[in-house]
Amino acid sequence: MIPVAVIAGLAIIARLASHSWTHPAALFPLIWTVHTVLPTLLAPDLPLYPSGIWWIALSCFAVQTGAFVTAPPTREPQNETAQRTIRTHLQTYTLRPLIVASICLCPVAILSAYFTIDASHRSLDNFTSFKALAKSAAAITVFRYAVSSKLYRPNLVVQFLFAANYMEPLVGGVIFALRRNRKDVLISFITILPALFVTVTQTTKASVLVAGVYWITAYVGSAEYIGGLPRWQRVTKGILLVCILVAILLGTAESLRGGTVPTLPKIVASLKTDRVRLMVFGHVFVFTEWFDESYQLNLEPTYGAYTFAGPADLLGFSARTVGVYSENKHLGSTNSNVYTYFRELIEDFTAPGALLLLCGAGAFGGWAYRGVGERHIGRLPWVILYDATALWFIVSLFTYNTLIVAFIGFTLYWNVITQPRQLMARKTLRTAPCPT
Repeated sequence: MIPVAVIAGLAIIARLASHSWTHPAALFPLIWTVHTVLPTLLAPDLPLYPSGIWWIALSCFAVQTGAFVTAPPTREPQNETAQRTIRTHLQTYTLRPLIVASICLCPVAILSAYFTIDASHRSLDNFTSFKALAKSAAAITVFRYAVSSKLYRPNLVVQFLFAANYMEPLVGGVIFALRRNRKDVLISFITILPALFVTVTQTTKASVLVAGVYWITAYVGSAEYIGGLPRWQRVTKGILLVCILVAILLGTAESLRGGTVPTLPKIVASLKTDRVRLMVFGHVFVFTEWFDESYQLNLEPTYGAYTFAGPADLLGFSARTVGVYSENKHLGSTNSNVYTYFRELIEDFTAPGALLLLCGAGAFGGWAYRGVGERHIGRLPWVILYDATALWFIVSLFTYNTLIVAFIGFTLYWNVITQPRQLMARKTLRTAPCPT
């Protein structure tokens, strides 16, 4: 399809101009190149509406425009001596506080995750065997979709503490970028365990996927700052490893959802089902079909009720439903309600307003990216926010209050442990450009 090629072309042009795939102008179309090319190749039996793909291409162009305004393409030689100095400086003064934070957050995250389970399904007996755990996970899944949206919601204290499940991987990604030895590597990976606990006990795959997005973007942003981005060979290995882990996660969650112990044969069998294939690739088809029909809906702007559903629900402006959208699109033998964040933006701000907002988001990402290149250590969290928002395509990150609280907590802690040294870092280390 021509619009798919246009999206890929925008990504390549931005990469050639900026000399980096992590530049905001290149990253956004790169993400959507993957999301449009893979479904086209691996799910050709499903309808892909050109109007929706053209909208995605236009969105990529809007983001690029904003990003190049605030972070115009530059090419400077890397200063390896200064980069080593930056890494040593952060390892000396910030790595230990980050490790302490990860150790403290882990038990808080796991306990809060346990108490998010409804009391009628909450029992330590569920952890005595894999069979009991599988049975409990299946019951919780039924309860969550059949009842909980109307009758059950954890209290505010539990919800607030639950944010530790997502602050943990933000800390872990930075620890991995600053790692000194295998112990640091192990600690950085352990930060994913609380979110994995949520997925295993409640079969909510999104929990560990969001945690993974936060971990990866925190690592990439930190690596940009210290000049430690890996070469393409390691990136390729990392992508393959992530794909394998995601496949295992999907197969395990599907097995638990059905109330069976996730053995290897059952995981493989789950991955072969039409449901999993559509779960991975269906969002593009769902959005493009909705977009193709949206002109008939006479939509009125909802001014953030979907994009910022979490805060709107907390403040009483609107009620957030489980899954954001209750209506489903039929795909093959299953249904899906994953419309991506594009639908939220269009319904909240109209199509022109959504493009304007995306242009502003690109400008924000460019501002943060340029600041990291100029060694403004305080802008690192904002680079992470842009990257994570772009990468988490399912819904807006601002749909969930716990994700917002986690990011705010990380940003505050990061500024506390780095603020006394920000001025020195900028004066002595600014000569090292952002790595490409």
